[in-house]
Amino acid sequence: MFLYDKLQDRFISKLEAMIERSLNENISRLEKDIKDIKDIGKDNRKTLEQNILSLQKDIERRLQTRCQKSDEDLEAVKAETLTAVSKLLPRKGLQHLDYHLTTHCNLNCKGCSVFSPIAKEWFAAPEEFKKEIEALRKALDGASPVNIHLLGGEPLLHPQIESFAFIARDVFPEARIDFTTNGLLVRQMPETFWETLRQTQVAIKYTRYPIGLDYDDLIRYIQDKGVEVFSARGEIAFFRRIPMNPKGTFNMFHSYIQCPYTDCAQLRNGKLFRCPASAFHGILNENLESSGSVYKGRFKLSRRDYVDLYNENITRETVYDFLSNAIPFCSYCDTARMNPRVPWSQSEKNLTEWVDF
Repeated sequence: MFLYDKLQDRFISKLEAMIERSLNENISRLEKDIKDIKDIGKDNRKTLEQNILSLQKDIERRLQTRCQKSDEDLEAVKAETLTAVSKLLPRKGLQHLDYHLTTHCNLNCKGCSVFSPIAKEWFAAPEEFKKEIEALRKALDGASPVNIHLLGGEPLLHPQIESFAFIARDVFPEARIDFTTNGLLVRQMPETFWETLRQTQVAIKYTRYPIGLDYDDLIRYIQDKGVEVFSARGEIAFFRRIPMNPKGTFNMFHSYIQCPYTDCAQLRNGKLFRCPASAFHGILNENLESSGSVYKGRFKLSRRDYVDLYNENITRETVYDFLSNAIPFCSYCDTARMNPRVPWSQSEKNLTEWVDF
């Protein structure tokens, strides 16, 4: 543990010096030390999580006793630092999986993370979903994602939505599964839909938008149908904007450390992606093409940007290693200039909602 103790002292010293210089630069200045922590994890993975917990406690103790910043500043630094460290922990499972039943939507939020306002109408095919999700289970050697979110776009637009509930539950009986919806179509769903959700134990996850919809009444309506309903957070007052640059000139490791989508795996076209932007980059390219932009086709994937689940050589370790690291596509995202407080509104369908030219 001598190497770890030495690293921990250096990590804390840099953290304290960094606070006095600039709270806004903390992530990039910790990059080398975070890499060292990851290297320790490779040599001694069994003790890595214990070491991280110890580091968390020591950061808190030293910051409280040796720094003079406000409590609010210290909490912000600790949260950002520990989030960055946690992103480099080796993944031992699949916590979050998104599968999109549609790309288009009936609400079209400005800056939507999957580019729904500028997407063409598209519906996933249930038979393809079955192939993809079975390939994922095979790659995971029978292990199950913890949470499977069936979403869009707006999933309730799909005319065969019930099929996806049966398929998902059949392939992954242990998972927590939900349809993630804006709620606008909930009252229009037929009774067969509610019977399917009760039978498969698939929940409704709603996102509360400032659109005048009585979500409290909607919750009661769903509960009266005998279906679980929940939301991950309160009303969406703001969207985040992560500027994307088709030149792809950003440091992919810096972008990854600051990205809010590092645990947001996407299953699409038989491939597993790290984030919505990489999974749906084709929508941006289509719109760049139709607009006549000089940057048409510039958002490109490399073989390191996804896992091909139809490849017979893919193993669970391959998947978990992929989910533990930055990818080349990260170089398109300027997460250092992310704006988390863009007031929610409906999209004007302008590429500049997502792309900085």
